[in-house]
Amino acid sequence: MKPPTFTAARLRRRSRIVAGELLLLWATTFAPGLRAAYAGRFVWVFGWGLGRDSDVTEITGLLERAAQHGINGAVASLGLDTLSQQGADYFRRLEAVQQACERHHIELIPAIFSIGYGGGILSRDQNLAEGLPVVNAPFVVHGDAARFEPDASVRLVNGDFEEFTGNRFPGFGFHDQPGEIRFADTQVKHGGRAAMRLENFTANPHGHGRVNQEVRVQPHRCYRVSVWVKTESLEPASGFQMLTLAGDRDIAPRQFNLPATADWRKLTLLFNSLHFHKVRLAEQGGKSEAEQPVRPATASRPAHTPRNHRLHSQHHIERLTLLRDVTRAGHHIGQMARLSNGKLRASSDWLKLFVAGAWHAPAGSRPSSESAKAPARPK
Repeated sequence: MKPPTFTAARLRRRSRIVAGELLLLWATTFAPGLRAAYAGRFVWVFGWGLGRDSDVTEITGLLERAAQHGINGAVASLGLDTLSQQGADYFRRLEAVQQACERHHIELIPAIFSIGYGGGILSRDQNLAEGLPVVNAPFVVHGDAARFEPDASVRLVNGDFEEFTGNRFPGFGFHDQPGEIRFADTQVKHGGRAAMRLENFTANPHGHGRVNQEVRVQPHRCYRVSVWVKTESLEPASGFQMLTLAGDRDIAPRQFNLPATADWRKLTLLFNSLHFHKVRLAEQGGKSEAEQPVRPATASRPAHTPRNHRLHSQHHIERLTLLRDVTRAGHHIGQMARLSNGKLRASSDWLKLFVAGAWHAPAGSRPSSESAKAPARPK
């Protein structure tokens, strides 16, 4: 018999159902105690957005089983924080869920102020995101309008890469292996005399191709940095980064979705200088995963700044968070460190669903080791 296969979407659906079943199994084990100790016995209906009719089928099935085991409340998000953006099909499905709750005498408890990453709020107006303060920015009045006046003293030296000696660019305090990784290219360029070309990242033991320049800034001001970029067979495209380093961290995390091969395009980075008087504007490339030398499995290998401070990218931060979740759930770091972020994310999501569905038994009542044991993690 051919073993079953699971897409990521199917795995997530099964995980939601499994989490609900585990909660109901736990509730059944302690049903008499739960009824006596808890007037409100809720199930958390999470992970469905009512974008498909199958969502209704899965939710109503969960509600039916919940009612059989004494559940009397269903806390549901279901995209309720974006009601003004929903269509007729959404409200038809929502009504079907509401009717299922009424049939089984389950109170439908809407969760409409879920913050999280603020997606529901920011989908209406991105300006609702909290802004960083800008202090003493100069505005000059001309007629009846006040216009921002850029600070001419804040500038990149040789920011257009027009000055170079061999493969070195004056003004930039750090280069990774000029002539091996970084080149002054007078043939392929956006304009002027030259462009900076990055290639052959495997020549660097860490896969780096970096250049940066320290720039003095005013504290609590907003700045914009732009660069023209052309790519050819860049894999992964996330290997290209623009960083704003201050102290020992990147104060303006920004990822660009660059195509592997594309003509010149303008990339722009905005940052607030916070309380800093100087920042290091950095650009770096990285080698493809296929070019990485074979190494023992590691949990996370962050890049380093020119001063040898660890520089955790968004990828590394996510990886560390995922590894924390799965190891807290009892998995061995040596096994989990071999998984990609995608597989770790699937494992972490499943574990979070299991934990979210777990009941806390009344004081003095503890489940047996078998009844409390989580099933094997989905492959």
